[in-house]
Amino acid sequence: MVHNKRIFCVKAVDSLNELVEKLTQHSWTLCTGFRHGNFLLLNDAFSEDGAQEYAVIAFIAEWPTEGTGTIDGHQIESITVSWCTPALLREILVKVMIDPHSYLDHVLDIPVLARIEAPAVHHCRLCA
Repeated sequence: MVHNKRIFCVKAVDSLNELVEKLTQHSWTLCTGFRHGNFLLLNDAFSEDGAQEYAVIAFIAEWPTEGTGTIDGHQIESITVSWCTPALLREILVKVMIDPHSYLDHVLDIPVLARIEAPAVHHCRLCA
């Protein structure tokens, strides 16, 4: 993850289809993150006007009660979602999140300490 000093506003997403729709059909501020199960997708782009790049972080730790804190995990992939069709992004996410054994040759294993905030308390210069 290039932007390891960002504080991310993380929203929970219940289904993989919803996650794919949010990532492929919308543009997001640089501080945006999504949580699906034990995975975070954190915006790692340099500009809202450029390609949307998301770091995929696997975490095992307990999710902070208030949705704000630090998450210890491992970056397992980086996906340029702007270059993906919904079908391709879904295929990649299934391989990375649901069946990682089919993807082991490609998995990154980079330790990450991500700072997160719940939408109710998040305010930063990136989304102002």
